This record gives sequence, C-alpha cells and structure tokens, in this order.
Amino acid sequence: MSHTYSHNLVHIVFSTKDRRKLIPAHFQPKLWRYMAGTCQKQKILVHSIGGTEDHIHVLLQIPATLPLAKAVLLVKSNSTRWANQGQEKLVWQEGYAAFSVSAAREAAWNNAELLWHLRAEPLFSVPFMDTIDGLTTVAGKALLAPAPM
Repeated sequence: MSHTYSHNLVHIVFSTKDRRKLIPAHFQPKLWRYMAGTCQKQKILVHSIGGTEDHIHVLLQIPATLPLAKAVLLVKSNSTRWANQGQEKLVWQEGYAAFSVSAAREAAWNNAELLWHLRAEPLFSVPFMDTIDGLTTVAGKALLAPAPM
C-alpha cells in the first residue's frame, strides 16, 4: 500500500485547574470556536466540542503524524494564551483523559452519548470547519451545529 490511512478518533476530557468554574456560559461558544480553529490549523478534524464551567469534552480525529499528547498540548496551551489575552482568565489542570472511539460508534457518540453526558449543555459540533454559521438552541441552551449539507 503506497498511502497511509488512519482514523484516530479520540474522546478527550480535561478540566480547569482545581475544577474552578473558569469557563462561564457566555464565554463557552467563543472558546469552543477558538479551539476548533486551533485544531483546524493543525489538520485535526473536530467532530464535537462541549463542556461546562469546569471541564471540556472534545471528539477529535487526529492525523497519523501528530501524537495525541502534542495535540492536547496545542489545544490547551493556545486556548489558555488566547483567553488570558482577552477578558477571561483560563488555566487548565495538568493531564487529560483520552478514549478511542471506533468508527462504528462515532455517529452514536455525536448524536446521543455526548448530549446525554452533557445533558444539553452548550455543544459545538463541527464536522466541517466552513459550516460554523448555524445557531440554534436545545433545552434553552445554545447549540452550535453545522449547516445542512
């Protein structure tokens, strides 16, 4: 085989330092967008980003050439720098949890498992980065989703 194929789909969870509530609801959509943009620059495909005031869940498809630890470091360090240059103060706790997600479970994870886990908290879902223009609500909370294809 002359080409490399990989489908490294990973559910990553990390929290703010000491689980402090550093990500207020009004800031969450901006932070999710920024993190998605950081990933896009590194050729990391973002399937979902969402979380609460003290932790975040991301479902990423990481390229074969990028180690998981480096991908997480890029997302955490860039988002911290960006937030702290603005009005927000953000510090991530060291470490993270990462779980592989099979291609067969991907659709279920995106559509049901994450929404159940987050209980309709703000979710940023971006299968394709050029569709970040739809804004709707679920259970009275912001839901950013891709435009119909």
